[in-house]
Amino acid sequence: MRTNKITLLLGNRNTGKTVYAKKIMQTALQADKAVLVIDTYDHPAYNGVERIKPSEIRKCKRGNIYRCFGAETDLIFNACADFYNGLLVFEDATKYIENTITDDVKKVLFDSKQKNVDVLLMFHSWVACPPKLFRIADNLVIKKTGDSAEVRKNDCPNFQEVMKVYEEVEKSKDRYIAKFVKLQ
Repeated sequence: MRTNKITLLLGNRNTGKTVYAKKIMQTALQADKAVLVIDTYDHPAYNGVERIKPSEIRKCKRGNIYRCFGAETDLIFNACADFYNGLLVFEDATKYIENTITDDVKKVLFDSKQKNVDVLLMFHSWVACPPKLFRIADNLVIKKTGDSAEVRKNDCPNFQEVMKVYEEVEKSKDRYIAKFVKLQ
């Protein structure tokens, strides 16, 4: 299964972003893809997942899940150039993907289609997600964020649909609600 999509997952703390992401990871594993989780702080949800160094990313095998974490995000992003045929998950990307997208991040995102890689980027809020990512991403998963989608009115190609879904999420009493929207 070749999808090569870039998906943004927006949700405040304790709204189930990681639980949602793990479901996507399971789907990728069932499709015999490699899964690589990039994290800066050793998220407890990934205890038991094989930890690899950036220099070992090229060794990721289909049907397996790995995690690479540490404070050296430049080194990790450069090493992601060696990741093929899988799902690349950026856990809590709010911490290390800045408002101005760096060249190493652009390279990972723009090369993902040629490398048969799906990318999932997780952010805490609309404001925390760099505006340019809304134009690059194919999909958006909206959870409760604590801020308004209005701040991205000029950034989302499909803003009317995004706003409609955002309002559904905000009105829901379910704190773990997640709604999917195509951006492109």
